Amino acid sequence: ASIAHSTAIGLLKRGNSVLCVDVDSQANLSVLFGIGEPDDYSGTYEVLTGKAKISDVIIHTDSGADLCPASIDLSAIDLELSGTMGREYLLFKALKDVSGNYDYCVIDTPPALGLSTINALTAADFVVIPVTADDFSVRGIRQLNRTIEVVKKNCNPDLVIAGYLLNRTDN
Repeated sequence: ASIAHSTAIGLLKRGNSVLCVDVDSQANLSVLFGIGEPDDYSGTYEVLTGKAKISDVIIHTDSGADLCPASIDLSAIDLELSGTMGREYLLFKALKDVSGNYDYCVIDTPPALGLSTINALTAADFVVIPVTADDFSVRGIRQLNRTIEVVKKNCNPDLVIAGYLLNRTDN
């Protein structure tokens, strides 16, 4: 979440309009934007379940970014949408309604490879993969790379890995 937040703030400082979409049920990106208690808002969960349009849940933050907040309800999204046809494209379709309004859309994903992450990868043009310098991260990268290849094959052939971002380092 902190990388997504920093990226959005950097883009704003360069004069860009930015929409941030939090698809992580921990809602850390939403908290970083200072909206208070994310569970008090409609957001990504309602968009993915068809209960709201993304334009109806976007919050304008004090930083200048717009935010589609997350909530704990996203933790059940895999189960709730398990039988839904085209469930991988829900975020992609939702973002089409507002795509002309922003220069950039920054999507914060959970650390797990569930439906929220698949939706983010299907909707994205580029993916930046944060990694730590340890064995567990390397194992996770292998799995994520396999998932990205499946998404590219089945949902988003134009998805590009923009790079790996080393974080939480100790100089």
